[in-house]
Amino acid sequence: MLRADGPIRRIGGVRLGSFNSFSEYHFVAKNMSDAELAFLRRHSFREGEIVDVGANLGLFSLVVRGRFPDRRLPDIQYNEIRSLTS
Repeated sequence: MLRADGPIRRIGGVRLGSFNSFSEYHFVAKNMSDAELAFLRRHSFREGEIVDVGANLGLFSLVVRGRFPDRRLPDIQYNEIRSLTS
């Protein structure tokens, strides 16, 4: 869906926008399959934090946040890890 403030995608019930590029907009649609979304919706996560390692666009965090709005969900991207250990 194109809008005056930029394109919007809905993936797994999550509204995504503010893409950095046209290719990022298309990449997001292929980033998570229906099977992966179904798994995240039915998997019983243990209590505590759920960490998104390799967050990239943070789609995992956004989908899981919809299920667990009160849980802490830190995300870590590789560049952040590298800068912390260098």
